[in-house]
Amino acid sequence: MDAWIYPSKIKNEPASLRVPTSKSLAHRSIICAGLSQGKSIIHDVDMSLDIQATIRGMTALGAKVDIQGNTLEIEGISSKTKLDEVSLDCNESGSTLRFLIPLCSVLSKKAILYGTPKLISRPLSIYQDLFQEDMKIEDHSVTVYPHLKAKHYQLLGNISSQFITGMLFTLPLLEEDSILEILPPFESASYLRLTLEVLEQFGIRIEKRSPYIYHIPGNQTYQASEYTIEGDYSQAAFFFCYGAFHQPLTLTGLKQNSLQGDSIILSILKQMGANLDKETQTIYPSILHGTKTNLEDCPDLGPILMATSAYAKGKSVFHGIRRLRLKESDRMKAMEEELSKFGIVVSSTEDEAIILGQDEIKTNESIDSHNDHRICMAMSILSTVSKNPVKIKGIECIHKSYPNFFQDLRQLGVNVEEQ
Repeated sequence: MDAWIYPSKIKNEPASLRVPTSKSLAHRSIICAGLSQGKSIIHDVDMSLDIQATIRGMTALGAKVDIQGNTLEIEGISSKTKLDEVSLDCNESGSTLRFLIPLCSVLSKKAILYGTPKLISRPLSIYQDLFQEDMKIEDHSVTVYPHLKAKHYQLLGNISSQFITGMLFTLPLLEEDSILEILPPFESASYLRLTLEVLEQFGIRIEKRSPYIYHIPGNQTYQASEYTIEGDYSQAAFFFCYGAFHQPLTLTGLKQNSLQGDSIILSILKQMGANLDKETQTIYPSILHGTKTNLEDCPDLGPILMATSAYAKGKSVFHGIRRLRLKESDRMKAMEEELSKFGIVVSSTEDEAIILGQDEIKTNESIDSHNDHRICMAMSILSTVSKNPVKIKGIECIHKSYPNFFQDLRQLGVNVEEQ
């Protein structure tokens, strides 16, 4: 599907919007509930394709999930008996795949985790080194056999924190204690803080002995819990930037002092000159200026911040972009290609990008989503300030994380036509 975004007469009056709830916290709470004894209730779950993949995965491992609107009632796995063989469809969810690989090695005698070729091609080297011959990768699947034993593990911290989270879900189930050591540099540390918060909610003890070393007591049991998922700063970022372009906008459902790393969007926009009230989560139309931003701990903000910088005054410099090249698409390459269609000057090295903003946004070319939800949404936000209509191609990719994105844009007065 495609979408046309037309120049719109957006009223400069206050508006409000509820943002989707945190995908990161939904993944984690569903997995913990699925591993718990008894029934857990998870409130405010937005059913994106990624979250549906994690629900399918935990169901395949033996959990029972009753979906009632945005509430999940989850009856956890009743025992630690190994299943003979399981098959899991991860679709395009990197979180689902990386979180569940270690669990599958403990809860089943053989597990086949399926996914799109793009998903399976994303880095799995940490698990490959760990599992060796007990893990096999093919074009559309990863096969895992029993492997993990309690011991001292060392994991690289600069590829993805998802591997670390996957191990933290699993090691408490082993009979003996384990040590998990993260080898610096450690990027996306905020995601690990989310993992530890949810594990504690479900009764799992992890002892932090240093910023890089965690002691995990063995033979633990997940405890059923009732958990409400907070709003997602990763998704809110698109509309904070929209508000800075167009109209006073209050985003609801967000938790102040959240552990989400992407909550730094507020500080970054402040640094760019945004007129922003952090207490009410309200942003006002602002004249933005380029700034320097490190994306190591918030790579998902890369596309929307780059799109926003294209309409800011002066030069923006982004450090820590290396991991943007390893997402659903090569996000740095994608942003260079699509921003250039608006005449934006972008240059990049392996780990740094520079964008020169300009006052007028206009293009006669179609914008390609690169089958990447964050590229699609970022370029759509930029297109709302275009002087002429913009066609966004391949918009179905937003269902991965934010199915109602264009509906929410229309709610704010943007003239969007989906075809």
